[in-house]
Amino acid sequence: MEKIHIVVVGDKHCGKHTIVKKILSENEPLNPNSPAKSPKAKKTYNLKPANLTKNIAKKENHNDLSITTLSLHTADRKFIFIIPSGYQQLLKYTITTPTAPDVAILVIDASKPLNSEIYHYAYLLVMFGIKKFIVTVNKMDLKKFDRIIFWEFSGEVIDLLKKQGAEIIDAIPISALKGDNLKKPSTKTTWHSSPTLVEQIKNLDKTQNPARLPLRFLVKCRYIEKNKTKILGLITTGKIFQGHKLTFAPTHHSTKVISIEVENQHLHSAQAGQYVGLYLENTNHLYKGQVGFNVCQPPLITDSLNARLLWNNNETINTSDKVEVLCAYNVRRGKIKYISKVTDPTSSKQIKPNNRKISKLKIADVKIQLKTPICADPFDHIPQLGKFVLIKNNQIKAGGIIK
Repeated sequence: MEKIHIVVVGDKHCGKHTIVKKILSENEPLNPNSPAKSPKAKKTYNLKPANLTKNIAKKENHNDLSITTLSLHTADRKFIFIIPSGYQQLLKYTITTPTAPDVAILVIDASKPLNSEIYHYAYLLVMFGIKKFIVTVNKMDLKKFDRIIFWEFSGEVIDLLKKQGAEIIDAIPISALKGDNLKKPSTKTTWHSSPTLVEQIKNLDKTQNPARLPLRFLVKCRYIEKNKTKILGLITTGKIFQGHKLTFAPTHHSTKVISIEVENQHLHSAQAGQYVGLYLENTNHLYKGQVGFNVCQPPLITDSLNARLLWNNNETINTSDKVEVLCAYNVRRGKIKYISKVTDPTSSKQIKPNNRKISKLKIADVKIQLKTPICADPFDHIPQLGKFVLIKNNQIKAGGIIK
């Protein structure tokens, strides 16, 4: 069954939860051949790999990693709605999820002026690989469905997204409370002729097929069963076959796949997105954090990262500050060696050339020097291994992508 992941973002009281619940609980289901079901919200952060999220929680000294997830099944598709409660949760989600959502629904609250938070949401989503957007202006009933207000709000946000290279699927005036333009066209917005929000969702296509990318297998742990060692891990991209010859970085250890196990079933092959157990000819020198790949398509193994950071903390960071980089299952210590430029995402203007510090909610191009090499990829090549969390004083301070 094809899965479509949709992240729904907006400020605290914009009505994003109401929009999704209304879509899923209306009498008319998304698939007319299926009975309507009232959704049950799950306040979870059930995103594998679980120990990665625990690692983040440990670094931050708290366990507030909650995100609301709601899903809807149709005959041949599963729509998964991810609703972060705030900016910090969205940052954690975009960093730790193995693949980026297929589309983002950006919710604007028509009852109050636009604030900088919506700009930061938009920039973060585009930065971490989400290129398709549906812009919704909610609470239009409070503004008597004034088309001028809709055009002003949506136009400003669309201009920002287009400057970042995003694709706008549509902009829709809605009222989550009243149901206008969610499943059925509203009689109060005859000036708006685009499809409803549900119609746009039904027409969504997957934006990526990670199975077609070069193989990256992340080793999670070793597990001994019946005197045999099984290597447990996640295939983030590519495919693995029985008889496959794998090389692991950073040790460059090579071995052959004897068998593949997925949910206690032995398979001849497995692909991106699957958590698997591998029985290998030789499991020596394999440990958590190593990356399996085809020798002809190796990842980047380096102790120096050229990266773009989105700083998310009240304190500033300076060159030579000591930090930790958390990428996939790997944590490496290092320091900020160089800051080439700092940009304000709300205006896309450079603040100062060659600045030596980064302040809250600013974008910076930096060079990070690590004490030991890390296995990664440029984000534009393989996003799954091209994003990371920056940690300072045991707290997450920034999210970043490798250039």
